[in-house]
Amino acid sequence: MIQFWSNHFAISADNRRVRPIAAGIENEVVRELWSIDFPSMLLAVCQHPTMLMYLDNHRSIGPNSKMGQKRNKGLNENLAREILELHTLGVDGGYSQNDVIELAQGLTGWTVSFKTDRPGYQFVDAMHEPGAINVLGKVYEEEGEEQAISCLRDLANHENTAKHLCSKLVQHFYGSGHPSLVDELTKVWLENEGMLIPVYITLINSTLKNSSQQLRFRTPQEWYFAVLRSADFEQCAPDAADVTSAWTATFHARVACRVVR
Repeated sequence: MIQFWSNHFAISADNRRVRPIAAGIENEVVRELWSIDFPSMLLAVCQHPTMLMYLDNHRSIGPNSKMGQKRNKGLNENLAREILELHTLGVDGGYSQNDVIELAQGLTGWTVSFKTDRPGYQFVDAMHEPGAINVLGKVYEEEGEEQAISCLRDLANHENTAKHLCSKLVQHFYGSGHPSLVDELTKVWLENEGMLIPVYITLINSTLKNSSQQLRFRTPQEWYFAVLRSADFEQCAPDAADVTSAWTATFHARVACRVVR
């Protein structure tokens, strides 16, 4: 599941600006929230400095905001588009270019603080585009940071999001197809408002797990881990600082295998 969610919220390790903190989304968000609920995980990812910097949202300024009226800089749609197209509804999820623009306006002010040794999330009201936004036909009149938070919560619980994510889960574990299982998982997702454990239980208890048919090939990383388990490999202590995450995180292994985009 860690691998699935880390790939779902993928960033590029080739981006020099985010490379030093690239593993943060996996270690600080996915590993903490993979078994809780999707709305919380989506919000945490969107507020993580790695994602904000990777998609340049930390520079996105509302044209009519206090800062926007003084600077020749404007709206950045990257994060909003990624949220709608990849993280929630999916490319065929029924959103429009106007929805991208409206969500991008709601996300203005979501930026990064560099006041400490490690970048962190902060909301700057002077960068936030004033006024209501309209996403998927719903008007959000909240002020400041709460506007986009409310919108993200609705997107996380949207029926198309549930179907998109459940389709990806089925494909990840059982391969392409299996529409009946996708429908079953989608129903469980919506009934539990994005709580993930009930979805996982339904996925694992599928009759497909007992199929003798080859459903999908293992990725190089999965094959590598399976070999280590079958060989009773014992993890040795690093001959340096005891940094547990350096041994347990899968992000760096995927970078080495060039499977992180």
